[in-house]
Amino acid sequence: MPQTQSVVNAHGERVRVARRLYVGNLAYSVRWQELKDLFKGEGEVVFADVKMNSEGRSAGCGIVEFATAQEAASAMQNLHDAELEGRKIFVREDREDRDLGGKGGGKGSKGGKGGRGNRDDRDRDERPRRGGYERERDSGRGGRDSGRGGRDSGRGGRGGGVSVRVGNLDRSVSWQDLKDHFRQCGFVAHADIHKAGRSNEGIVEFEHPGDASRAIRELNDTRMNGVFIDVTRVRD
Repeated sequence: MPQTQSVVNAHGERVRVARRLYVGNLAYSVRWQELKDLFKGEGEVVFADVKMNSEGRSAGCGIVEFATAQEAASAMQNLHDAELEGRKIFVREDREDRDLGGKGGGKGSKGGKGGRGNRDDRDRDERPRRGGYERERDSGRGGRDSGRGGRDSGRGGRGGGVSVRVGNLDRSVSWQDLKDHFRQCGFVAHADIHKAGRSNEGIVEFEHPGDASRAIRELNDTRMNGVFIDVTRVRD
């Protein structure tokens, strides 16, 4: 039976936490070692990684895994809004954690491993491929996730979900980058980008209304590729 803890998050919601935490709003200079050093004061950190975008730069978010769910719950409560290299980070449960029913692990930095080292790369590939928010077959560039046809595959066919508008996007951001960035808030059914004056504008469609609300709450006025983005709900 997976080990989990019940904890109240920063928004006053009671959630289940396993051993892995998602850390957002990271400065782009932060690497896995700095991330691990910050969190090891809360317990034994067995894995730490920083997610990289398609251009090999930090995506401003990462994953920290503890030896126990109790340590992860403590870190989530004590380090949310902590400052790391001049920026306040936010910490929440990793919704892709296999112990919470997710498929586990995302694509991170090549060298970003702590504690168990290369063993975690094997763990990622062996984790279950069903359940949780991520029902896609692959979290990287392969499989259905990278295609352009069909509602589940990226920027193809719009469905009946709830969409958010993402303004002030840097022109280097692709639709795949946009989808990867917003999937931290839930299952992204569709993502697309179009030009809007001097910057680009994007549309991200979530399957669940609660995930769209979470994206507005957690990602509005945060940086993507070094630029502050605006996230608002698309009105029918």
